[in-house]
Amino acid sequence: MKKFLTVFFVFFLSGCVKASAVELPVLMYHSVDDTGGMYSVTAEKIERDIASLKEAGYTTVLFEDVIDYVYNGAELPEKSVVITFDDGYENNYTTLLPMAERLDFKYEVFAVAGFLHYSPYAMEWDEVKRVNESPLGAIGCHTHNMHIGYPERAGVVRKEGEDFREWEHLFRNDLYLAKMLFVENMGENPVTFAYPYGSFSFEAERVLREEGYKVTVTTEPGVNVIEKGDKEALYLMMRISMDGITASPVEVIEACRQKHTTEAIEKAKKEVYSQKFVSRADALKALYGEKLTEATGDLHYVAGYRDMKHIDAATKMLFAKCVQNNIISGFPDWTMRSSHYITRGEFALLLARRTGYDGRGVTHTFPDSSYWNDWALSWCYEKGYMIGYGESFGVNDFLTQKQLDIICERIK
Repeated sequence: MKKFLTVFFVFFLSGCVKASAVELPVLMYHSVDDTGGMYSVTAEKIERDIASLKEAGYTTVLFEDVIDYVYNGAELPEKSVVITFDDGYENNYTTLLPMAERLDFKYEVFAVAGFLHYSPYAMEWDEVKRVNESPLGAIGCHTHNMHIGYPERAGVVRKEGEDFREWEHLFRNDLYLAKMLFVENMGENPVTFAYPYGSFSFEAERVLREEGYKVTVTTEPGVNVIEKGDKEALYLMMRISMDGITASPVEVIEACRQKHTTEAIEKAKKEVYSQKFVSRADALKALYGEKLTEATGDLHYVAGYRDMKHIDAATKMLFAKCVQNNIISGFPDWTMRSSHYITRGEFALLLARRTGYDGRGVTHTFPDSSYWNDWALSWCYEKGYMIGYGESFGVNDFLTQKQLDIICERIK
């Protein structure tokens, strides 16, 4: 009993970190210069910080090392730390890379892709590539051009009252533009993303995960806890700002050691999963995947839609069959919006066609419906396939995976 209490006491004092997990502080800097600005530190301060970390036994690693540890079970140094620099200032190359080579430390730059080359303060693309190709450096994404502050918006977060689809299109397009620049100029797209201003939301987090990012970082101060196999630990990671801090990083890390997460981070992570929405492609698979198995299809029907190039062959053929059989149609901008979330109103149209709508008129209306889908909502409501929300049908609400599963059981 005495031994158990001793072990528990030590475990408690260590911040309740499991024996199989490791602590990973992530430090955040911006520009390296002598201006004394809010987001700048001197080269001398960086050198002192590196010396302090080494003296305390820390080893700098890159996020690619951390990903390898979590995904593949590779080893990390006993006391690892990630050093990051935001925005992509030119001194992140001209000052930091020679310093890293001289002092032997690693660092990661989260670059605003649209800021590079065009700003007199930013790295040129050949410099970005050199940092990324160096064994001591790496490049992460900090958006293409959404590092925009108040009053326009808080980085990538949807503004109050902003239409979800318009925001999602804006954000995905920004990520696409950044990806094109990164791939064109350094040969690959980063899988790490830093939220501008540290402003995050479960909506933005879901998009980033769907776009293939393996690491997202905030500006919430604290020390991360990661474990082999726990991919969730790599999302919404905490970072300790060192801008304007005179104390050593070791002292700052120690002060933040007991904080491993925040309520905001946990809430966002929970909502990413609890509000899992259904895409247009997944809705079609659920309703028509088996029904159209024997139907003939011609890919010519979707050849002109540009977002069909990036989906698998089976899903592409399903879209072709659905267009061919007048189940769905594309959009004026020549996209199928295959990855876009489907609303309950849109899904009702597909469901009515799938369940043999007989052409009867509208027998039940909802205040949030409109003439173009009244017949479908009425049919689905009468048949008990989809239930409304009191007086409204929830036409513009996104269909959740749980709702889809229930509906699929009802129409069997």
